[in-house]
Amino acid sequence: MNILICTSSREEIDKEYLLLAENIGKELTKLNLNLIFGAASTGMMGKIEKHFKNINSYTVEKYTNDLKNIHSSKEYILETTMDRTKEMYKEADVILLLPGGTGTIAEFFSILEENRSINNPKPFLIFNYNGYYNKIFEIIDTCIKNNFNDKEIYNYFEVCNNFEEILKKIKVLNS
Repeated sequence: MNILICTSSREEIDKEYLLLAENIGKELTKLNLNLIFGAASTGMMGKIEKHFKNINSYTVEKYTNDLKNIHSSKEYILETTMDRTKEMYKEADVILLLPGGTGTIAEFFSILEENRSINNPKPFLIFNYNGYYNKIFEIIDTCIKNNFNDKEIYNYFEVCNNFEEILKKIKVLNS
């Protein structure tokens, strides 16, 4: 099974997040998954990718130098980050969103909208670690309140508040 993981590549974040990513990488590799990701050897992404054996790396020209630091099975260089997200989504069987910055948040909304717009949405798990995405959910609630979305928008992703929930769901999907 191919898992797309979206998260931060920045090193300057709190060490708590880096440790979280390290532990997630260790646990997920026990499930024999293939990693699909935005080709970063740093930050949370770097902590995760180093544990995987089969890695498909997607990047844009600006970040191709980092590919030499990743033991990719396949590498894809795309024109834009929007193209990159689209191609990663197409290859993924399940998507896991961890805390991250604007790039991760852009991936969240792109994947949410793609799931909403197709007939067979993909399992999309949001790790709301320590309430990290609560403000995003408030924005979605504002959209619902103002009738820009209906409450069914929440059917296109699943919020997990601890890693045990995520592991359980991925194990079921992978069986």
